[in-house]
Amino acid sequence: DGPHILFIHGMSMNHLCFMPQYSVSNDDENIDLTKHFRIVSFDLRGHGNSAKPWRKKDIAPSKVWADDIAAIIQAKKLHKPIVVAWSFGGYVIADYVRKYGTS
Repeated sequence: DGPHILFIHGMSMNHLCFMPQYSVSNDDENIDLTKHFRIVSFDLRGHGNSAKPWRKKDIAPSKVWADDIAAIIQAKKLHKPIVVAWSFGGYVIADYVRKYGTS
């Protein structure tokens, strides 16, 4: 199992955008991160295969995004995950840290 990594994608993307990071190659070696880390990637609310909210209150407040990350961490039983986020995913993780802290 190894350390946990949680990938959070950007706006209008989905969990598949991180697939190239799961296995890294260079001229000398191929490193399969899934052999060394527990990797979790998911679709943010309203993206990819997730549900598409129709009401503004289901997507607008930053609390909603923070609660979604907390739910993923709890459901997947992640312990102090390394968080990799880009673009809008950075805002989402900032919302999470503001509400839940870093513990």
